[in-house]
Amino acid sequence: MLVWFSNLISHHHLFTLIVITILAGLLGGTTNHLMALDADIKPAPDANAKPAPDVEKIPSRLGRCIFIGLTAAFLVPLFLGTLSSSLINYTDKDFINLNYLKFAGFCLLAAISSRAFIETLSQKVLRQTEQAVKTAKEAKKDATEAKNEASDAKQQAETVADTLSEPGSDETPPGKGMAPLKATQKIEISDPEKKVLQAIVNNRKYVYRTLSGIAKEIECNQAETKDTLDKLIEQRLVGTRERIGSVKFYATEAGRRLVA
Repeated sequence: MLVWFSNLISHHHLFTLIVITILAGLLGGTTNHLMALDADIKPAPDANAKPAPDVEKIPSRLGRCIFIGLTAAFLVPLFLGTLSSSLINYTDKDFINLNYLKFAGFCLLAAISSRAFIETLSQKVLRQTEQAVKTAKEAKKDATEAKNEASDAKQQAETVADTLSEPGSDETPPGKGMAPLKATQKIEISDPEKKVLQAIVNNRKYVYRTLSGIAKEIECNQAETKDTLDKLIEQRLVGTRERIGSVKFYATEAGRRLVA
């Protein structure tokens, strides 16, 4: 216990805030009790007025007022948080001692009007919580809709690509990946490579060609056509579009420029 108290004192800012909160809660709770007591003992103008308060119950009511006042005072940091206030945020450069007096005023006011303060703050926090939950649900809904729209757009793009693809389901994957191409590198291709590239570029019906379709058009067997395509892929003149059970070939921008 002593160690905890020593550590608390070492954090002088937090310790000061706690002391202010307790003193303000005690003072405000007592003030609230005295104000209520003063209202009870005022002489009544008519016979229907409330009788004078029972003196034996005064200490008990004082204790309740102090307890509620302390509770309200300790809720002030939460209240400041709902206002996004930086009143009690401590930094060596920006914090000024006058903020302690302002904080004490908030705590004292909360303790004096403790019942109304607690009820109002509770309602405010509940409203903010409900709004936060609602906002989170709306954000999740928007994210889901955006994801669905992206999926639909991707599906539409795939549909368009399918309409531009040559019918067929060649399952032969590309042999090698694309090799890095330097900006200053001069591209030279052989006649067979040029024939394959022209077969892809000059076809007006399909953008994505099958291996069998290219081989048939250039009148060459598929094995040799596949080797030629691999070389064009290495030079980044031809790319591949892979779907489940199907690989289609298309000319890259560099490949189109080369045979233009």
